[in-house]
Amino acid sequence: MRIIRAPGFLLLTAFLCAAPAAADDHLVPEDNQFTRAALPGGQSSLAPYYGKVLELLGGAYAREVRARVVVMPSYGTEHAIGIAQRGDAYEVFHLALSANVWRYEMVQQAKSVDLSTLPANGAAEMKKIIGEMQQSVPDDYHDIKVAACRAPLPAAVARQIIEAWEKLLLQTRYTPARTVGRDGIDYHFSMPNETQQISGKAWDPPPTTDIGRLVAITASMKALCATRDDKVLAQLQTQARDLVARLQR
Repeated sequence: MRIIRAPGFLLLTAFLCAAPAAADDHLVPEDNQFTRAALPGGQSSLAPYYGKVLELLGGAYAREVRARVVVMPSYGTEHAIGIAQRGDAYEVFHLALSANVWRYEMVQQAKSVDLSTLPANGAAEMKKIIGEMQQSVPDDYHDIKVAACRAPLPAAVARQIIEAWEKLLLQTRYTPARTVGRDGIDYHFSMPNETQQISGKAWDPPPTTDIGRLVAITASMKALCATRDDKVLAQLQTQARDLVARLQR
């Protein structure tokens, strides 16, 4: 879960300071500029961060892509997993970034802190933190590398995954209470259907929920892309078949 607060040390410990929360057991609607047009004072929109990630992972939105998820870990690098179709042939893909894009937002916010308001040791520590973060990423985010992996996927398995993906996206809904957690992983699912682009997100869905099972499927897709192992494919086939059967009840 990404959190931006007023400048200060809270920015650098936001993941640890947020209140505990229940993980998502279904997809919730995506944020957009309409819902973030009037944020409370002291908060900033995540749109610049999302924009950088989507620019770098733009290949996940190619015309031939049938389903995708953009994965944003609190720690680690952002990446995308999905299914593409070319004619009658399907493939899984994984696009991995070489550096964490969120670091750029953290550096920007940290630099906005007035060091004169901090004690001497605090100012020195802040400078050290900023320097370490800057060294961990290229000067320009455009220089972040994208490693692409692709592997063939049997049509029957691909269609089952796409069917489950769409059914769960069509169940996207708001819930009365949803708060941020200490850390974790945000999953941004989307796909084109016959009339529109549909999307929904989840934060650390429990593995026993349908969204958790879809996340497990994406993990197997990623593994299949890396290994092309028949055992992984068999596992993926079982996962897809079982989830489709659950959703048809």
